Amino acid sequence: MAEKLAMSQSDYSKIELDETDVPFSRLLQISKVLEVSLSDLINFDEGKLLMNNTWHEPSQGFVFHQGLAETERKLYESRIEAQQKEKERLHALLEKALSK
Repeated sequence: MAEKLAMSQSDYSKIELDETDVPFSRLLQISKVLEVSLSDLINFDEGKLLMNNTWHEPSQGFVFHQGLAETERKLYESRIEAQQKEKERLHALLEKALSK
């Protein structure tokens, strides 16, 4: 995606991680790459992925803020916790097998 938008991967990652504001011009580029209308991009089903979809007008123009929905954030946290527990379980099994 970064390549298609002619930007660095690190800059695009900042967009994905909600570490930067996305200018209106960049939203237009993203909608073209994804082959969706700007309206569809902005009005994406926020119950699935986006929240805090607000426009404001700083001195540079309109900016769109996006972030993960609370339910998706909780799902990721739950999955990370489960993976951590599984890692600890497997580590304990490995230690037990190696001590024999």
